[in-house]
Amino acid sequence: MYSIRLNIRESYRQVIANSGWLVFDRAIRMTGGLLVGVWLARYLGPEQYGTLSYALSFVALFSGFASLGLEGIVIREILAKPDARDRILGSAFVLRLVAGLTCVLLTIAAVYSVRAQDTATIWLVGIIAIGSIFQAFDVIDSTFQAEINARYSVVARNIAFLGASIAKIIFILSGAQLIAFAVIGAVESLIAAVGLVVIYKYRGGFIKRWWVCLATMKSLLRQGAPVLVSSAVIMVYMRVDQVMLGELANFKEVGDYSVAVRITEVWYVIPTALTASLLPAILKSKELSPDIYLRRIQSMYDLLFWLAVCGATILTVASRPLILTLFGAEYEGAADVLMLQAWMAVLVFFGVARQKWLFAENALKAAMYVDLTAAALNVVANYFLIPLFGAIGAASASLITAVGANLLVATYSRPVRDSIKMYARCLMAPIRLYTNWKYQPS
Repeated sequence: MYSIRLNIRESYRQVIANSGWLVFDRAIRMTGGLLVGVWLARYLGPEQYGTLSYALSFVALFSGFASLGLEGIVIREILAKPDARDRILGSAFVLRLVAGLTCVLLTIAAVYSVRAQDTATIWLVGIIAIGSIFQAFDVIDSTFQAEINARYSVVARNIAFLGASIAKIIFILSGAQLIAFAVIGAVESLIAAVGLVVIYKYRGGFIKRWWVCLATMKSLLRQGAPVLVSSAVIMVYMRVDQVMLGELANFKEVGDYSVAVRITEVWYVIPTALTASLLPAILKSKELSPDIYLRRIQSMYDLLFWLAVCGATILTVASRPLILTLFGAEYEGAADVLMLQAWMAVLVFFGVARQKWLFAENALKAAMYVDLTAAALNVVANYFLIPLFGAIGAASASLITAVGANLLVATYSRPVRDSIKMYARCLMAPIRLYTNWKYQPS
């Protein structure tokens, strides 16, 4: 019993330290990304900023394929088989490199098929898509995450991020063309990859020791298939609205919608950072004690729910003055979009937490069904609402489909029903906390 308590305490210390680094990483990206993003939006104006956002969203539709859904799988495999680390990393790297190259070709082919006469947009999409190739080196991050030691990845990625931010500022001041900002995105991915390699070597790792095993590659692909489908579908769900706005409305509407999304997505990095850090500890607690495991899952839901509600309330009240202050009168149409998008955080936070719960329960097919349903509903809803209401229609479609997909899948999936029940319990979290505090023995 004493050794179990020591393991739990040590696990908590590691999680807290790791969370601190991930929160620091997200804080830098949130602050820097928002400030530079506001400046860039003002510099480009709604039309050009909408064009750039369209290109980024178009690439994002295919970028989920580049990861092959291997992030969590590689972490789990390294934790289960530490002696096979080099084999796992080598096999995962080759898979992700091939997937990245394929992603670039598919993206270029797709944008050419829908905008054959729009050479400028094709170039933007092609240049941005190149960054998918360098993301193969993200397998190095998996070994740091398995050790609950994210600071090395944070350092590498923030060096690349800060360098890219400085370059954007220089380009803005020098009056650069739109395509220059697409080049920065690809270069940032390259610098981040180099940084991961350098730190991995500094930590005593050697890429030349990686080796490829066909059986391991097949195993990783088989395990990652449901996650891959979910990741790809999530990207469709999150980005198809901006692509459809560009096709069914215009780039001005995309610009208004994008600045609203930029503000709300500041919050979206929080559940990703927290759950990525908590996942190893949750998986370990499942082996130690079912009660501890379930309490940790519920605590994760409680934390994310109330963070989302607080953030959504603040954004709803402050939407109009926030848009006018940050982006100017040109983007006034984004204020109403922001009020709707603010409440997407409650559903997005739930989705991230649910994904980790289903991963821990090895019920990834259920998550895949939710994401597939949401993507299909979102495309249909956007098709009908965008021509009528523009950016407001796209924001409404996101809310409708997020709720509808979970309820539809819950009718036949027990894991999804359980996740909804746990999220519903979040409403009672303040009462539970108060009761535990009031009746805690002195």
